[in-house]
Amino acid sequence: MSDDSSRSPSGYATNVLECSACGNECEHFVRIELITESEKYGGNQPYRITECQICGHEDEERIGMGG
Repeated sequence: MSDDSSRSPSGYATNVLECSACGNECEHFVRIELITESEKYGGNQPYRITECQICGHEDEERIGMGG
């Protein structure tokens, strides 16, 4: 079994990104979550959540088609 250094101990993928809060370019945990925006407009939508491993700040970005 090979060592996959792009995975955190919790199983989240990691990427080196610039943090919008602290400005550091560092590893961020990256995960996809379904967030309910509105039952009226299609319910759950996919979001890419990134978490800075220095300051803990989280950013979310809606992904996919539509709206």
